[in-house]
Amino acid sequence: MAVTSENHQYFKPADVAKIIGEPQHVIRYWTKIFPDIQPEVHDSHVRLYSRDDINRLRLIQQFLRKELLKMDDAKAQYESMRQSGALEAYLAQQTEVSTPEPKALPVATPTTHHLELPVSPVVTGLIEENNTSASFASQYSGQPVDLSTRYYASLRDLKNRTEELEVFRSSYLDSQNTLRECQYLLKETRQQLTLAEHNNTLIQATLSAKQSDIDAKDLILTSQKERIHVLETTLANIQSKLDTAQQTIENLKHELSEVHNQLAQSRGQVNDSACQLSRMRTEQASISASLAETTQTLTNIRSELNETHCMLEQRNRQLNDANATIEAVTNELAITKAQLDERGSQLNEANSTIEAVSNELANTKAQLDERGTQLNEANATIEAINNELANTKQALDGANNELANTKAQLDERGSQLNDANATIEAVTNELANTKAQLDERGNQLNDANATIEAVSNELANTKVQLDERGNQFNDANATIEAVSNELENTK
Repeated sequence: MAVTSENHQYFKPADVAKIIGEPQHVIRYWTKIFPDIQPEVHDSHVRLYSRDDINRLRLIQQFLRKELLKMDDAKAQYESMRQSGALEAYLAQQTEVSTPEPKALPVATPTTHHLELPVSPVVTGLIEENNTSASFASQYSGQPVDLSTRYYASLRDLKNRTEELEVFRSSYLDSQNTLRECQYLLKETRQQLTLAEHNNTLIQATLSAKQSDIDAKDLILTSQKERIHVLETTLANIQSKLDTAQQTIENLKHELSEVHNQLAQSRGQVNDSACQLSRMRTEQASISASLAETTQTLTNIRSELNETHCMLEQRNRQLNDANATIEAVTNELAITKAQLDERGSQLNEANSTIEAVSNELANTKAQLDERGTQLNEANATIEAINNELANTKQALDGANNELANTKAQLDERGSQLNDANATIEAVTNELANTKAQLDERGNQLNDANATIEAVSNELANTKVQLDERGNQFNDANATIEAVSNELENTK
């Protein structure tokens, strides 16, 4: 209700709280921050606010609630307006404040808590005294009682303060529980962060071991590759030697084929010479037979000549014929002798040819022997090459077996590397998930820290409010004591 004094209208704290829609403790806090707001204190220790004080409170409310300024910024803005004269203009523009219908103040509903804070005995006594006073007032509300109006006003103020104290007590309990929950969440988050760091350390150790194993396997694989390279080089050298030996064998085969061809030609010439010699011998035999016949004929003729010589005298007539016959035989013998001489020269030529062929055959035989020696050497070389090839084949078989074993080992190493890569990928995914969880935990920690900071600020404000409430309770105790003294005096 409004109090009128010397044409000025003043308002009690409860009415001011209803007018501007803020709790009384907030109004008292603003009064301490802004010294321009100086409510008058009545004889009954009740603060009374003027219209200018209410307009200043509305301006502060606009700064803090609508413009969302911080307290320091609102105070600086207020001082700027006061120094520039804008504050006086603002107060002059405001209309007269009227007492509106009482509005219900926002009362926080107490939540259920597992822990209950102890209530001060002073507060319990004030509440019981307030309830006794209220029952006393309600008992005599219908009868005229000669009591001071200030007593009832003090009772109402005490009741309002008691309700506000209960509201703030519930808020304080909520803040305490919220703080406990935040501390528990912070502790759990720190434990999870420690566990995640431990898991990360284990994963790093596992990765280091896997990397060492992979490095060792890489060294083994490098040594195997070097051995394979050496074997391939040796195989290439052996293959080049085989190619050289094969080319030598081909050259020897070609030379042997030429020697066989020459031998075949020599054999053909020898066969031709043998045929010619056989023909010449046949002719010689025929000539010898003719000569033998001629000799036999000559012998017969000589015998006939002897007979004729014996019969010369008797056969004078036959002498000329015999001489003619002898002359013809002599001519025939001369012709036969020329033919024999020619046949002898032919035989000499055939003998020379046979001797030359024999010499050529001897030379050919020597060449064939030399070729045979070369063939034997080539066969020995081929046999040595075959032995070397057999040894090389055995070495290649061993190398192939070793390569097969190495390939199996490499396949096994590849499978192990694939498993290691899969493990590394899984560990990387797990690390990514752990990192995401850690980031989420970090965000939760930031939110928890922000919540704790907000709760701490709220607790600080609550502590200030509780201190203020304590002062108010002290004032209320003083007021109650004064009213009790006045009641005793009145009684």
